Amino acid sequence: MKSFDIKCLLPHRRCLLEISGDCSAEIIDKSVRLGCYLRIIESGEVTVVEVTSDAEKDLRRLLSNMGYSCIRKRNRLFEYRKRYGLIVGLVVFMIIISFFSNLLWSIDVSGNKRLSDAEVKKILEICGVTEGIPIRKIDNDKIRIEAMNISKDIGWLSVNVKGMRADVVIAEAVRPPAREENNGYSHIIAACDGIISEMVVESGVAMVRPGDTVRKGEMLVSGIIEERDGDVALTKAKARIYAKTEHVIEVYQEYKAENKHVVGEKLRNLTINFLGKSIKFHGIYGLDASECDIIHKRGSVYLFEGFRLPVSYVAEYCLLSEESSVSLSNDAARDAAERTAYDRLFSSADVELLSKRLVADYGEDGVKITLYAVCEENISIELPFAAEP
Repeated sequence: MKSFDIKCLLPHRRCLLEISGDCSAEIIDKSVRLGCYLRIIESGEVTVVEVTSDAEKDLRRLLSNMGYSCIRKRNRLFEYRKRYGLIVGLVVFMIIISFFSNLLWSIDVSGNKRLSDAEVKKILEICGVTEGIPIRKIDNDKIRIEAMNISKDIGWLSVNVKGMRADVVIAEAVRPPAREENNGYSHIIAACDGIISEMVVESGVAMVRPGDTVRKGEMLVSGIIEERDGDVALTKAKARIYAKTEHVIEVYQEYKAENKHVVGEKLRNLTINFLGKSIKFHGIYGLDASECDIIHKRGSVYLFEGFRLPVSYVAEYCLLSEESSVSLSNDAARDAAERTAYDRLFSSADVELLSKRLVADYGEDGVKITLYAVCEENISIELPFAAEP
């Protein structure tokens, strides 16, 4: 049985010869005698011809006998024609690309607010959708039903396959209003001293009225309601009682402040994710997370623009910082103390400043600020009580 030679399917490897002098007529005649391929590319003082590698040796010998010197110039287009490993490698590469193009490389999640990306991917994993599975196994309708049954926070879900990645779009379910857990009874008492300016009572019996002066801890609204027939009903008092109040806030600020600035960063941990699998590398040892600020940088690996590999990474860096003392002038120290005083005053969101007076006392090491503020604020505090048996 005659064997088949793959070489017959491949073109002959060709090369370029640079010959000193104009010998176009002679080499054409010689190529005809040798029965080989020859093409003249350039003629003149230097003749450049293209021949097959099989006839190169004979042609060079004949030219040498005729007194011509020639130099071989490689033709990049044909010099690797007989390297069969390159062809085999190309075939293997195409097979690998064809295989991996049928796999799901990455999963991107959008539309989620309450659920984190990790929680959504965990639900998808239960539904059988993970990085590395064949794309043909993704059934959008089946996954949607299973995911909605697993999590009540998912109102709708769609897995859109784009190339080798999946864009998971989620619409979260609307949660019903939270039920009030505390169904006990309570009064409303005053959080501080003040003069009542406005009252909004939703439930309970008001024990004061606008214009009354109240003390801290005094009952403002009672949760015990006396009916006309003499019976007593218990309820949870709800009210917003606004009063004019006075606050005295003292803040001391030294003539120096600590300034913290970042001097560098060091890689602490590196996690590489490949088709749902994670490999973690440790960068530096002996540095506790409490000793520095931690930042995370996430990214993906791209083969070229628009073609993302199924490889992502999470780099954890330690921000190395130094603290230094900064001297403050009298005005700068006073401004810093004032800011701190106002931050304390407005720590409660339901406070309106009506008037103020600032007193500054400068010392050798710092300044003391005293803020006298008249405000209008909600002084209501809920005080639970239990019903008697």
